[in-house]
Amino acid sequence: MRTGKTGWLAAALSGLVVLAPAAAGGGKPKVEQKVVLVKGNQAGTNSGYTIGPRDRVTLNVAGKVCFSPGATQSCVGPGGWGREDYPQSWPDDWNSCADPEETEGLAALLVDVDNERLPSGDHTTFSGKAGLLYFVINDCSLTGEYGNTGEYSVVVKVERNVVPQP
Repeated sequence: MRTGKTGWLAAALSGLVVLAPAAAGGGKPKVEQKVVLVKGNQAGTNSGYTIGPRDRVTLNVAGKVCFSPGATQSCVGPGGWGREDYPQSWPDDWNSCADPEETEGLAALLVDVDNERLPSGDHTTFSGKAGLLYFVINDCSLTGEYGNTGEYSVVVKVERNVVPQP
């Protein structure tokens, strides 16, 4: 074997093996995915997933919820109706009760993990949470005179143990 000036480097590198695990704990990560339908007139919808702090959760949301039956202008996407003009635009609905999260849009889709809530929007990715993954419609009057219609379709993707430990 010839090992001139550069031959020794080639010989040394020929035995080099680089390991790059796919998951934080090594090995191939487990990925789970399904579609969850969240009805606008339900207080909470169980996703069927219990997540851990090292899981990465990605949500893609489509659909509409209408927060005033018969009023198509009340139909909103997962971000909900903005709070800045809600009292003026829908005074009867606004006066009927207090929504679960007063800072988020009316009829917005919220993610709930162990009673910690965050907005989903059309797309979100998060990690560092542990507990049962629920979806909540941000409205206090889900049924009755100011009840909701419609639904959100949520594609839930859970990548298990992909976030490194701190």
